[in-house]
Amino acid sequence: MSAAWPAGGTGGEQPFVLQPFGGTVALPDLCLEGHLGLEGLTHLEGPPRRGSERLRVTWRLSGDLASLVLPVPSGAAPVRADGLWRHTCFELFLAAEGAIPYWEVNLAPNGDWNLYRLAAYRQGLTPVPDREVLPFTVTRLAGRLEVTLDLFLPLELSQACRQNPLRVGVSAVMEQQSGGLSYWALAHGGAEADFHRREDFVLRLETG
Repeated sequence: MSAAWPAGGTGGEQPFVLQPFGGTVALPDLCLEGHLGLEGLTHLEGPPRRGSERLRVTWRLSGDLASLVLPVPSGAAPVRADGLWRHTCFELFLAAEGAIPYWEVNLAPNGDWNLYRLAAYRQGLTPVPDREVLPFTVTRLAGRLEVTLDLFLPLELSQACRQNPLRVGVSAVMEQQSGGLSYWALAHGGAEADFHRREDFVLRLETG
């Protein structure tokens, strides 16, 4: 994917490394890392249906990819689908610091996606209605898979983040060919793998 980043807003990218939750399954030789950055756009045309900040996230998965279930595109257009976290799925959790609502992004290697708003911890899961597609790409290379997302923040989140920093949790679910799932995140602060824990939204970005 090649995207021009407009002037304005904050710059720079933050690298990250995801760690598997201990004791879920016997893990193959895998590395899951990436980077993200937030840009404020100086001008958007049309009515304000979305925020004026764009978050770009890249997950980079390398290692023994043959050990994973990585669905390929079917040839049909990607669709918005529920339950993507039951299989290999790249995920993102977003919230304004100090606010109760938060947002969840699900991206499947075959191009399917979803974007949800949650009213509180694991409550009120509702698809965000302000978009019909979610622009992300999946690049498959020898021994490596990259997923890159360009996300305009939902308008409610964008407005909240003009008062408080954006808190981000980056995560992924990996489905093994041998069966079972492993859960990868920036931090695992609970007794069970739980991407919704606000304490584990450890990246902090200023919207400018």
